[in-house]
Amino acid sequence: MPSPRIIGPRHRHSRAAALILPLRLLLNRFLVFIYIAFAFTVLITSKINPGLLQDTRAMLVDVAAPVWQGIQVPVDALGTVKQQVTSLVMLHQENARLRVENQRLQAAQTTVVSLQNENAQLRQVLHAAPTPSHHYVTARVLGGAASPFAQNVVIDAGKEQGVQTGHAVQTSQGLIGRVVNAGQHSARVLLMTDAQSRIPVRLGASGVPAVAVGMHTDALALSYLPEHATIQTGELVTTSGEGGLLPPGLPVGRVVQGENSHYHVQPFADHRLLNYATVIIPSPQ
Repeated sequence: MPSPRIIGPRHRHSRAAALILPLRLLLNRFLVFIYIAFAFTVLITSKINPGLLQDTRAMLVDVAAPVWQGIQVPVDALGTVKQQVTSLVMLHQENARLRVENQRLQAAQTTVVSLQNENAQLRQVLHAAPTPSHHYVTARVLGGAASPFAQNVVIDAGKEQGVQTGHAVQTSQGLIGRVVNAGQHSARVLLMTDAQSRIPVRLGASGVPAVAVGMHTDALALSYLPEHATIQTGELVTTSGEGGLLPPGLPVGRVVQGENSHYHVQPFADHRLLNYATVIIPSPQ
């Protein structure tokens, strides 16, 4: 006796598919017929009653309008986002351009301010009171040294410009020192504040003689004062011209009272803020 045939799930699926396929083809053909018939009906209706078709279109538009509006909202939102992103990119590029322009303008402003300061300093130097028997050479201060052993600066004028050892050097405020070494195109200036500096001076209108001695500080000591000399704080101190080392009448500073009732001279010129200086050159006799 033959054994019964077992039909598995796979065979059942194949038989079901074989039955469904003809039904699907038949349904597709029926739907095509329905579409054709509907289109033919709409065409005949539009010829017989055009107003009915227009009303139907209007009704369909009314039904579809909310759908279109619902679809348009996210589309408009995406368009707005796109515009905002584009604007942000353009703003970022413009910001970068303005940042570069700002840096360029700041550099130009720094240059302008530097030139203005330089011009003002040159004007002050050029307005220094002239001495008929001397002429002047204005030089840039290239640098200097301030140590426990020496205080001096280097200027960019030398023998080619008529600068010689011993010439007085000043700014628009007053004397700063004297030339101690002159090269062809530069010179070294010993500042009044150096401990080796000795400058013959006179005090005030009375003309009391003294010697201003450097102390490696901002002030100068007063030495070789006559006995019983009357000194007052605030008196003007100028060069005396004794010994012919420096021209007379150059402003040096004012008298101040220090510790232990000792009198000092506070220089008019600040050697720490030197950019330009003027060398006083005696005119040929």
